[in-house]
Amino acid sequence: MAYPVLKELGIKAFFFVYSSVFDGNYNFFETVRYFASNYFVDFYDFCKNFFDAFNEYKNLNYQFFLIDHKSYMDELLRKHSFYNKVDVE
Repeated sequence: MAYPVLKELGIKAFFFVYSSVFDGNYNFFETVRYFASNYFVDFYDFCKNFFDAFNEYKNLNYQFFLIDHKSYMDELLRKHSFYNKVDVE
């Protein structure tokens, strides 16, 4: 479907396809991505709403999770400059 348009415009591209479904597996992130892109302004808006709901659910505090995983998240930020803090959280 996209190939004729890309060819006409002289654009080379490649696509990432979640192949886990071909093995009978399920990738939950694809569902989250679909939900976030269709029902929120952007992924960061989804994350904010998710974390707010997480904090309210049974009085769980997301900040404890962040504290427990701070060194891992700091390492990701240090190694991969294309991530920002919200991406890593």
